[in-house]
Amino acid sequence: MFRTIVAPLIVAAGLGAVAGCDGGPTVNNSVTSAESENGPLAQIGALYAAFTDTQKKPPSGIKDFASFAESMPEGVQGVRSGNLVVIWSVKLDDTTPGGKGDSADEVLAYEKSVPDSGGFVLMKNRTIRKMTADEFKAAPKAAGTIEDPAKAKVKKS
Repeated sequence: MFRTIVAPLIVAAGLGAVAGCDGGPTVNNSVTSAESENGPLAQIGALYAAFTDTQKKPPSGIKDFASFAESMPEGVQGVRSGNLVVIWSVKLDDTTPGGKGDSADEVLAYEKSVPDSGGFVLMKNRTIRKMTADEFKAAPKAAGTIEDPAKAKVKKS
């Protein structure tokens, strides 16, 4: 399991660090830990693409990220705690870093406060944008499902 899921993720993370901004998630506003290329939303984007690439299907819930808890702790913990909301089972057309073949307009994940007060949003192409609550309400959401983390059963890795 390590070789099929975690190893490609580690390689992809290393390549992203070497490549710098080219191909990694980009932020349209000031960068802090929460919104940075290594922050929780960026980690969710990387996990989503890595899982889709290695498993040949999109993740269907937090249980699919259990084996990544150590390598991407902020993203996984953000979802488990309910601070990040992920739209699950979304088919990605492009799992390469930067996801240029995926929509830059569809929401894939977001901070739980975004619908009410705005904040940072992960787009389907894995870029990160800051949106107001009104912009978020008007933005198209990727076709998938939202899982209540309190009801999710997490696989032990």
